[in-house]
Amino acid sequence: MHQTTPSFSLDTTIQLPGTQGGHGDWVTYDPATHTVWLAQSPDNNVVVIDTRTNTVKAVISDVTNGNGIAVGPQYAYVADPTHNVVDVIDKYSYKIVAKVPATGTTLDSVTYLAATQQVYVASDDNNVLDAISANPPFSQTASYKLTASSTGPDVATYAKGTIYMPDGVKVDAIDPTNGQILASPTLVSSGAVKPGVYDPVTNQFFGTTDNQIEVVSGSGTGGIGGVVGTIKLAGSTDEAAIDVRSRLAFFGDKVGQVDVVNLDSMKVVATLPAETGMHTLTVNPQTHELYVYENNRNVVDVWKYSNGAITQAHGPWIHTGSPDHMAFANGDAGFTGSDLTQQDLKSALSGMQGTPGMQGTPGMQGTVISGAQIDLSGSGQPVGVAGLNQWTGSGAKGVLTAINHGT
Repeated sequence: MHQTTPSFSLDTTIQLPGTQGGHGDWVTYDPATHTVWLAQSPDNNVVVIDTRTNTVKAVISDVTNGNGIAVGPQYAYVADPTHNVVDVIDKYSYKIVAKVPATGTTLDSVTYLAATQQVYVASDDNNVLDAISANPPFSQTASYKLTASSTGPDVATYAKGTIYMPDGVKVDAIDPTNGQILASPTLVSSGAVKPGVYDPVTNQFFGTTDNQIEVVSGSGTGGIGGVVGTIKLAGSTDEAAIDVRSRLAFFGDKVGQVDVVNLDSMKVVATLPAETGMHTLTVNPQTHELYVYENNRNVVDVWKYSNGAITQAHGPWIHTGSPDHMAFANGDAGFTGSDLTQQDLKSALSGMQGTPGMQGTPGMQGTVISGAQIDLSGSGQPVGVAGLNQWTGSGAKGVLTAINHGT
């Protein structure tokens, strides 16, 4: 893969409302509404930023010490660790429509899953994962016990149909349909595993801990294996964000910088200045903008970035048309599906029409996707699949994976 050094420029600084500044625990990008949601903890607000104008769009008050944030199609879900409730906010009216009590205390991680129509909330103090219905009447539906640890869980990553929950020195791989812990590998000898990201191209997790990133294989029981690499950092980190197409991941380093990691070389390729103690950020992968919450200054710095001319050995990146999913097409060897519906595949393939360089290797063959056989082999032209009319022959298979960007 040919790759140039990424370039960055500070595009704008957004002044936030409120007077206190201070600790802010989570920042989330919502592609459906083109907004960034952040927990402005000391002022007990959730602030919504319009990414099309990079201005404050809404301020939702009465969210006490907001912690984890997740977004679904209609609602945003924010953990209130003071009152141990999940505040449910309508994304379009910006009104709090419910406050849902949880079993656990000191709520932290919040994960929305479209597949189960549930919101999963982890609690720091008693290692509990509560499931709450994502739609009215927003009641708790289950409570699962996590692996015991002295530090409690942190913010989870959802990938491959599984919730991966940092829990002390371990990561719990959890089946969201029944709360079963499929695996709980130990990744560090001391300290605690912090939030990370999953790269579907390499099938690797990039999980942080004290002054380093542990690169973890996605192969093994529960879809997670052992540590395959370590990336040293200047300080400890908290939130991470990923832009798969640009092959970059971003880590909020509390020493006062953003650490930019190349997902293929597994190296820090740039650092961006920030205030000491900064630890939360998010990325808009559609516009390649990084939103860094400078919580003590009470501002958000917006960085534009480019990773130069990248020749992707793994093929092109495709938007499926659904705000909650992106699809990655492996042009080397065709398509198979992972957690995709037939409609997702149809949207992904139809969106490829007319895009330069989308010709596939002769001999593309699809495999089972949501129970339906998609066969692109044979000597004729595929019928009803826009943008694939140059694929003929038989033989090769490839990979189409999906990432839920709504969590």
